[in-house]
Amino acid sequence: MFYQKVNKRSRAAMTGFLARHYRYNTMNSLNCFTSYANNVKIQNLDIPGELQDLAYDVASGEVEAPDWDIFFARTVSDFYQRTGYHIGFNGRSSGYLVLYEAQANEDGTYSLYPGRSIDMYEDFAGWDMQDLRGRVELVQDFDKTCDRLREGFIFMLEHYAPGEYTEVKRIPHRVMEPTGKSLLA
Repeated sequence: MFYQKVNKRSRAAMTGFLARHYRYNTMNSLNCFTSYANNVKIQNLDIPGELQDLAYDVASGEVEAPDWDIFFARTVSDFYQRTGYHIGFNGRSSGYLVLYEAQANEDGTYSLYPGRSIDMYEDFAGWDMQDLRGRVELVQDFDKTCDRLREGFIFMLEHYAPGEYTEVKRIPHRVMEPTGKSLLA
């Protein structure tokens, strides 16, 4: 859905890909910084109609889906391990996945730099081909990871069914009960 092939032997193809890639705010519209992003609002994810109500319930937090939370965290952590960058949600309804700069901490966690832009005003004219390829590969990896997250979310919706209501922090939530297939497999 998000990943695009790019001719990495062509400067024009690579700079065009980066220049046309969707962008979103790194914090909010007040800081005026943007980074590479993908719109992941439920209505834009091509989720089968019979699963859309459940998708909205999970996205809103009305339905707890712990396997989804673990899958998301592991996928984002794997991306960080490969690239040194982080993926996080942004927007009023968390409808965008955004590429963020990050730095590893000594305790194994990492710090985000949401106030920074990535390539916001870059024209890439001074970049050599190797650096340009590296940036394209990073953004393609980001897009592939967003595709993997979308696919994992849909898998979870297809293989989990709403269970009993449980009370969490005095707010009723439905908990997703496994149907025998793991999102983490």
